[in-house]
Amino acid sequence: NVKQVVLAPEIDEAVLIDGTIARKGIELLRRLSKKPDQPFFLAVGFKKPHLPFVAPKKYWDLYQPDQIKLAPHQGGIENASGYSIHNSNEFRGYEGVPDDGEFPESLQRKSIHGYLACVSFIDAQVGLLLAELQALGLEKNTIIVLWGDHGFHLGDHGMWGKHTTLEQASRVPLIICNPNNKTVAQSATPVELADMYPTICELAGLSPPGSIQGRSLVPVMNESVNQVREGALTVFKSKGSIGYSFRTPRYRYTEWINKNSQTAARELYDYHQDPLEKVNLANQSVLTTVQTKLASQLRDHARGCERLLAASTSIPDGIRIRELSTVDGDFPILIGAASNAKFWGTQTSVILDKEFAYVTPGNDFKQTAIHPEPKKWKWEVSDRWVERCKKNGQVMRLHSAISDR
Repeated sequence: NVKQVVLAPEIDEAVLIDGTIARKGIELLRRLSKKPDQPFFLAVGFKKPHLPFVAPKKYWDLYQPDQIKLAPHQGGIENASGYSIHNSNEFRGYEGVPDDGEFPESLQRKSIHGYLACVSFIDAQVGLLLAELQALGLEKNTIIVLWGDHGFHLGDHGMWGKHTTLEQASRVPLIICNPNNKTVAQSATPVELADMYPTICELAGLSPPGSIQGRSLVPVMNESVNQVREGALTVFKSKGSIGYSFRTPRYRYTEWINKNSQTAARELYDYHQDPLEKVNLANQSVLTTVQTKLASQLRDHARGCERLLAASTSIPDGIRIRELSTVDGDFPILIGAASNAKFWGTQTSVILDKEFAYVTPGNDFKQTAIHPEPKKWKWEVSDRWVERCKKNGQVMRLHSAISDR
């Protein structure tokens, strides 16, 4: 029952739950090995590196804090969809983590240190299992698969945690050891966790049912083909819409479909040109052909995704509201909208930035926000408003007067 987000106790690792899981796995291996003629399936699931980052101190000591690198891009996404950036709420429920805003550098470094320590802790527990497998003489006749269920943001885009369709939350480790056949050492082809079931079936000489959606990776492993699918599908729900994200060797294309089967937003990232996902390229005319192809491939791999398959594949053209605004002539017309900083990163903010040439920052410039008490000034939010409006080419009208105080 740990309240701290990171902890490095000097404790016997067997006391922690993952240490217990490893030792229970060893007990099961020993029991199963007593029936050498009977095949077995054993799944051992570890909890770390889930939050909180608690690992015995000796694993923390493997890393030097001053050598830990922070995320190189901690900013947002240009032309953001409003669905992919979150407030790291899972992290903020722990002591020592600010309720809002950026994480201090010291907390970032400590959190990454804790994550690395937890990874090394689990690596050691996996090592115990493999050593026991070898001691029992089972390593030459046992298929081993290691994978995780999701990735983790460690400061990139200013986020901490999972819960996105971006690369750091969607990508997972995957290692397959087939002792009976020589396999390719490494492959960069996109695969899905749904592919694990048919892959293990084929390696074990079993026939999987025809109704499953996964595809065996054995042809990739034995190098008879380079890929068994054009891309990998990740599905995640956010703000009432479901994000269907399709990752190819070069691109990630995502459609966010609302409950009415309407496309609420799209995302497109080119990892050859933009490996840190700084710019959402969706709906750019120069990439219409690429986006249309990816939308088709996404649906080809989305059997069972009813909401997506019911949505239109057409890319909207429409006229932007800001194009109806004009500041020329004797009678300028400015079609505007009001907003607040609390909406930044949401779909509301995305629509405002794209569509409106005229913006009122709500109550963010009120006296209580900028000058809450004598001799105390808070210009951070207002300065960011000015920067946003300059970047988006918007005219800003201040709402609320600033008093003589």
